[in-house]
Amino acid sequence: MSIDPMKIGQENSHSTVVSEGLHTRIFRFVDENKEFGGCTGAVAMKILTDEFPEVEQISQLENEYRVTQHLSKLRFIRPALNFVKKEGKYAIYFDWAEGITLKEWIGILHKEMQITVDHNLNDRNVERTKNPRLKSAVSLALKISEAFVELHDSGVIHNDITVDNIIVKESKNYDKFSVKIIDLGLASLLSHHDCVSEKIRKDICCLGAVFFELFTGVNPYCTKDSDSIWNDGGAANMKNEINIDHDRYALLRTRVPWCLSTMIYNLVERRGQNCYYQSLTEVIKELHIILTDHTSLLSDKHDIKSNNPFHSQTNKLYGRARHFTMLVDAFRSVSHRTGLHEVVIVSGYSGAGKSALVQQLKAPVIENGGHFVCGKFDQQQQMEPLSVITAAFSNLCDMLASKDANELKQTRAVIKEVVGSEISVLVSLIPTLSQIIGSAKSQPVKVGCIEALNRLKYIFRLFVRSIATPARPLVLFMDDLQWADSVSLDLIESLITDGENKSLLFVGAYRENEVSQSHHLSIMIHKIERKSIPIIKIEVGDLSKEDTNELISDMIQTPAGQTRSLTDVVYRKTSGNVLFVLQFLWSLCDEYLLFFSLSSNQWLWNTAMIESKGVAHNVIELMSCKILQLSGESQNALKLMACLGSFCEEAILNLITGSDGMIALSEDYVSNAPQGLNCGHLDLFEALGFAVKKGLMIHIDSNYKFTHDQIQLACYSLIPKNMRGRWHLWIGNQVWANRAASPEKALFIAVGQLNKGTMFIHSKDRRIELARLNLEAGIKSMSLVAFAPAAFYLKTGMGLLHENSWSDHYDLCLQLYESYAESSYCQGKFVEMNYALQDIFDNARSSDDKLQAYFTLVRALGAQNKLPEALETGLFFLSELGEPIVISSDTKAIFLAEFSKTKHMLDGKTDDDLLSMSIMTNKTKITAVRLMSILSLYAYLSDQKLYSLLVFRMLQTSLLHGICHESIPGFASYGGLLSCCFRDIEGAYRFGQLSLRLLEKFEAKECLGQVYLVIYSLINGWIESHYSSLEPLQFAYSNQMRCGEIQYAMMSARQYCTHMYQCGVELSTVEKTCEDYGKMMIEHKQDLFYKYTLPYRQASLNLMGRSKDPLLLTGEAMDQDVLLNDAIGSKEMALVSLIYHQCSWLAFIFGDYGLASKMVEKINEIDTSTYPAFMISSYAFVEGLVSYALAHKTNEAKWEILGRNATDKMFQYASIVPINFQHKLLLLQAESLFFSGDSMNASK
Repeated sequence: MSIDPMKIGQENSHSTVVSEGLHTRIFRFVDENKEFGGCTGAVAMKILTDEFPEVEQISQLENEYRVTQHLSKLRFIRPALNFVKKEGKYAIYFDWAEGITLKEWIGILHKEMQITVDHNLNDRNVERTKNPRLKSAVSLALKISEAFVELHDSGVIHNDITVDNIIVKESKNYDKFSVKIIDLGLASLLSHHDCVSEKIRKDICCLGAVFFELFTGVNPYCTKDSDSIWNDGGAANMKNEINIDHDRYALLRTRVPWCLSTMIYNLVERRGQNCYYQSLTEVIKELHIILTDHTSLLSDKHDIKSNNPFHSQTNKLYGRARHFTMLVDAFRSVSHRTGLHEVVIVSGYSGAGKSALVQQLKAPVIENGGHFVCGKFDQQQQMEPLSVITAAFSNLCDMLASKDANELKQTRAVIKEVVGSEISVLVSLIPTLSQIIGSAKSQPVKVGCIEALNRLKYIFRLFVRSIATPARPLVLFMDDLQWADSVSLDLIESLITDGENKSLLFVGAYRENEVSQSHHLSIMIHKIERKSIPIIKIEVGDLSKEDTNELISDMIQTPAGQTRSLTDVVYRKTSGNVLFVLQFLWSLCDEYLLFFSLSSNQWLWNTAMIESKGVAHNVIELMSCKILQLSGESQNALKLMACLGSFCEEAILNLITGSDGMIALSEDYVSNAPQGLNCGHLDLFEALGFAVKKGLMIHIDSNYKFTHDQIQLACYSLIPKNMRGRWHLWIGNQVWANRAASPEKALFIAVGQLNKGTMFIHSKDRRIELARLNLEAGIKSMSLVAFAPAAFYLKTGMGLLHENSWSDHYDLCLQLYESYAESSYCQGKFVEMNYALQDIFDNARSSDDKLQAYFTLVRALGAQNKLPEALETGLFFLSELGEPIVISSDTKAIFLAEFSKTKHMLDGKTDDDLLSMSIMTNKTKITAVRLMSILSLYAYLSDQKLYSLLVFRMLQTSLLHGICHESIPGFASYGGLLSCCFRDIEGAYRFGQLSLRLLEKFEAKECLGQVYLVIYSLINGWIESHYSSLEPLQFAYSNQMRCGEIQYAMMSARQYCTHMYQCGVELSTVEKTCEDYGKMMIEHKQDLFYKYTLPYRQASLNLMGRSKDPLLLTGEAMDQDVLLNDAIGSKEMALVSLIYHQCSWLAFIFGDYGLASKMVEKINEIDTSTYPAFMISSYAFVEGLVSYALAHKTNEAKWEILGRNATDKMFQYASIVPINFQHKLLLLQAESLFFSGDSMNASK
């Protein structure tokens, strides 16, 4: 039976049109009785549709029938049942092949795979290519390959392999297929004279195009006619077609595991006149290998032959054994209690492997019970205050909090014991610390900016001491120090120079070619070296060729002897820079010049082609070329990440993209978005996932991070310079628009990005709005004691103002200039400060608006040790506040008048009356008392009379207007004046105790040091044991350090050293204490107080026999002549008298009474009437001993008279407080009796 093709023109009840081409139409007929001789119960009829078909069309149809008949026994070919030719109509009858075309199957496949990917977007940890349908596609590719091998083995070349010419039927379990090859009209039968290999290669390359479309869903060629590829140059045209369109290869690498993409590339790419595969049998072998190990080869796991082609020796270093030994030895030093903490600085060019070297130390540190903490500074995030330090120690706190309950309990106890209640300072900076110690019970005491920085450094030292112990040493690794901000370097320097911490190893790495001698880092290193702290310096250079060969050999797991040819060319092009080598190898893989052959199970490369490959001059250029081969979406995602820095938290990315991971832009934003992002949406996380898969980024702990800074710089370099500001501006707008989710993080990110795009902001209103944001960021930075970033934000805000801003936006201008002046003062940039202050003085609308500026100016003058100018400015400021202090030549009269006024105001007031005084509420008076408190320190150091007047006025103001925190030291200071100037011991003690009760009542911790200093230096020595002052003075030092009050802390330390010596503490202890506190004074630039410790330390050394001349205060601690001349020159008479006193004491002890007498005479020439009790009593005691010694020696009456006078003074002191002076009185009395010849009573 046959159906007449003449009668077939359209569908009817017997037929269905299933396909229609340019010249053909295919019908399907039901053949239930199998009358056509088929096996399927249906028949396909292919007819020529042209009324007058061309000879070529007829010839192709006849050829298809003839070839099909030749292949009739093959399972992959549908049988041809008949060929009909009648009245110019031609048709072939085929047994019906169930299924769909491969093109249709590909469409279904990729739709299903996209649904799976979309479903997994909610879980970004899902492996993107780990899709069950991918295995099915590989199984189908294997089945198709087997079909064409059978075809070729039967002597037939298809010549028209496309996705339309393959019929696919899939079983229900998705892993078994039946395949039929159709459309054999262009097929040819091979003869003995044909060039078989060339014709087979044509089918192989076309099959590669089919597989490309199978796995990507995209046809790799621009033309739809596959045969045209071979016309006019054949394979060369196909190569050009592919090379021109980099996005197609990018798509292949994006959607297909590395093993498959390499195979497909090798199918379609010719190497000269040759193909990589000589037959499809080799393809079948590789597909079998992939299916056998599909769990690893088709997943995203980094495994050889999979997506990451290279083997990674994570614990192996190349050419760095000596360097690593130096690091390990440094760690052993801090872990074996050698008594010294260690500092290691690693330098080298970018990509040399500095970070990788130090990271190798992590394993031995952890194995030996230590903690390894690392942080990395970022060029794009330099203005985020202390972000790197806080992130590093946040990770440490997470580690500590994860310990078992007992260890966590011990850690908590130690931290609380060492740091105390001031731990709240760190909790506000490192919130994760609360996991260890719990929530802070109290807020940090509010102090000034400089004091806050001092406090932070001291508390941070204590915290690190508490967690870095010999049993648990701490390794702190800070990477890319060349980009560290100044406040972070200050904090690092503070830790490094902490002599009390013996269990800290600091390792810093930086790029030496980016750090000049004037760089903050160079200055820090020089300062550390000047403090005699040894620094281990490690310079990391490029690899040698042998080390490079070892690296390559390990990476591709090929014997070193076989990789030398590859190493030679790689080394010539990279010079052994580690990062350059690695990225160059990646580029070879991306271009399929280096690939792993699954069939031969080895790595293959073409040295000649690699040698001819153009090479970038550096890693950035190389990576830029590589990134340009990625898809547009991937490039834009990487550019966006590069604008944010070398790493970014997912929380920040969510502010840009929204919760669904898609960047959705409003119409306004679309018009202003950078080119590439104005498409309205971008699946950022999907694109970043691909970047992770390609080794450009890593995703760890909810952070996306470039695998190297050079990659980030390469991505950033792809943004045209004149467009970078627009990118930053757009990112800043996105972050700020979505800030509600994370307001604190959003502030610094948004402002930092917006500031880089200010050149694109032209609206005055928007510039003012950004100025306000910079003010907010500046104030926040100041609260974090990050003065350099604060100054940057504030100065940027000032630069956004317009010429009428002082009139139109007065409050904003005033706050910006006030804050900028203060931040400049805190950095010691007094010129910039003065410019800002002058603007305030010129534009302020009232005296009240100048208050903050005056405070800043006074403190800045004091910081520069311009004490007279500071006092002059402060007194002017006080008069502006309504508290003028009169200064005249008759200072004594003014002193007595002010004392009488104060005494009169205090008459009749009991302690309870004073304790129950109202709180001062008048802001002007509070400001005045606060200023008096600041000025009193400057006056104490330079003008004692003015100091007394300030103390009197502080009390007077408090008695009239109420009490405030700053009033409390005034009561103690008043007691000190009563003691020193009026010898009113009872009154002095009363006001000293009153100030202590006020401290307790108002919880004024910040004032404790001032109060204790006065009480235990000037007052209690007349009432209590001198020895009892040691513990309070030491506590005052610690307290003031915790409050950041460095000057009062150092004054307390000075007094502590003095009292130790006077109280007879063991000399070696005195000497060591003076040395230790002296180092602290030098560190904090408190030279004035440091000088007062030197005579006591040198005298102790002399008395212990550790000086060349025991009579001279010259030796290890000081040079007597230098210090004495300096003191005389600067009119520091208290220091002069101290030097003379120690010289007289040494001269007496070592028997040079003449010299001792001369020193005593020099002391008597100085007014010591206001000196503390222990000082004037000590002067009298030494004078008495020297006088009696000379009386014995010369028998001159004058010496006996001087001795008796000294004894009388000591009698007065002993009658007031026997515990301090009775023993000295008895010794002088004994000397007097002995001189009188009453030896018996003298001995008693």
